[in-house]
Amino acid sequence: MSSSTTDHWAEACSAARDESGYTGPDVPFTPDGVGRALTKERRTEFYNALARVSGGEHFDGLMFLWWPRALIASARPGEEDAAMDYADLALAHYVKAKPQPKKTYTHAEAMEELGLAR
Repeated sequence: MSSSTTDHWAEACSAARDESGYTGPDVPFTPDGVGRALTKERRTEFYNALARVSGGEHFDGLMFLWWPRALIASARPGEEDAAMDYADLALAHYVKAKPQPKKTYTHAEAMEELGLAR
C-alpha cells in the first residue's frame, strides 16, 4: 500500500473500531496478515486464489473478500459478530475515503464496453 492508501486504511479502521466497539485482535491488510489469521484449510484456499490474481483491482477485490474472513477467524470466541461489523465498517470507510480514478470513455470505447461496437 502507498502511504496515502495506508493512511486511508488506518483512518477507516480507527473509525470502524469506534463505531463497532470491536476490541479483538487486528489482522494486517496484507497477504501475510490475512494468511496467518486463517485456518489451515482456508489459508490454502486464500493462497491459491492469491496466486491466480494479476494485481490491481483483482488483488484489491481478493483482499476485500478475504480480510473480513481472516478477521472473523481470529476473533475471540463470542466476538465473531462484532468482528464482522468492524470488518464491514472498515471496508465501507476505506472505499468511501479512497480517491477513485475518474474514468472517461470515448464514444467508441463506451459502445465496445456495452457490446454495441460495430
